[in-house]
Amino acid sequence: MLPDPDGKEVLSVACSRDYPTVATGDENGKVYVWDVYTGKVTKTLPDPSGSQINSVVFSPDDKALAAGDHSGEVFLWHIVQHS
Repeated sequence: MLPDPDGKEVLSVACSRDYPTVATGDENGKVYVWDVYTGKVTKTLPDPSGSQINSVVFSPDDKALAAGDHSGEVFLWHIVQHS
């Protein structure tokens, strides 16, 4: 498991389909996008609510990422991973 950069508990993980990318959501409401080969965070997505992230999922084309938080809200980010 990838360590959370803030030392918080990782509550959700999603793998992209075509690229070596993983997204994680943590108990502080942060979503990180990771490069699997380097183990480094490539994006830190805005913290919209501060509520723990219970689920993350990539769109079928890997260009968007959705996250659901503990309050039931769902957030969507457009993230183009490779050109």
